[in-house]
Amino acid sequence: MVGSRKRVANPCIKIVVTSNIPLRVILHTSPTTASLNFISWNKAYSIFPRSTFLDHETLPLKPVDWQWTDLHRQYSGRGWRMRTEPIREDIQKSRKNPYGIWPDRRVGDKESWVLRLDTTSVEKPSRPDFVLELSGFHIWAPFKWDVPLHERSSWLAVRTNLCVHITSFVFQSPSLRYKYTFSRAGDQGKFWKHLGRIFSRNTLGQLMKLASNYFDVILNGQQPWEVAPHSLEFVKPQGWDYYDDMVLTYFEEGFPGEEVAGGVQTQAQTV
Repeated sequence: MVGSRKRVANPCIKIVVTSNIPLRVILHTSPTTASLNFISWNKAYSIFPRSTFLDHETLPLKPVDWQWTDLHRQYSGRGWRMRTEPIREDIQKSRKNPYGIWPDRRVGDKESWVLRLDTTSVEKPSRPDFVLELSGFHIWAPFKWDVPLHERSSWLAVRTNLCVHITSFVFQSPSLRYKYTFSRAGDQGKFWKHLGRIFSRNTLGQLMKLASNYFDVILNGQQPWEVAPHSLEFVKPQGWDYYDDMVLTYFEEGFPGEEVAGGVQTQAQTV
């Protein structure tokens, strides 16, 4: 985790191997906002810097249960105030929403902090930075703010309503070399749905590059209108045209003013 305020007596590094997109595992399994800090080969990211580094508190992303006792001990020992309920900005009028202005966010947006790392002697990977920084997610609350806890029907209802949730979905296509995460809601959902139509057309056209016998195996007699291009899995032939660079182009056209894989987001832009 990036940015602990206190020295840990016995620091350790945990290595987790995932079969899913690593970012999606991080987003879906992190118990609190303070744990949503991670590094890539050249940058450090904080998804909730306002609460983590400015307010020095951490907010629940999972139902508050008996395991919260251990988390409370760990994070409070590292200098964070442990909240047991999501905090709204209207509790304190000068306070900004700790989750961000909008529920649909992405890695490296203006609500995040992005810091460049020294990459001396570090081999640059083939995957561009924008693959991570265009990956999005949705923040939602399973409760109604206007229903106080003492009016809940059970303790389970109280427990499960003491947090917000993060959801994301995987966007993939034979027309893309890499996989992305996205939110199905709002403008972000409309953007990826639009790209899905573009990449589906591109995939159907590029299938004509395949040898006829391999084409028959992949399509198994399906006509164009029956094919779900995003779900096709096959070995791409030499000369296959990947559209990942166009994802960035379409994003810059659809969301002017948003920085992606360009300079470093500064604190002044995020607080």
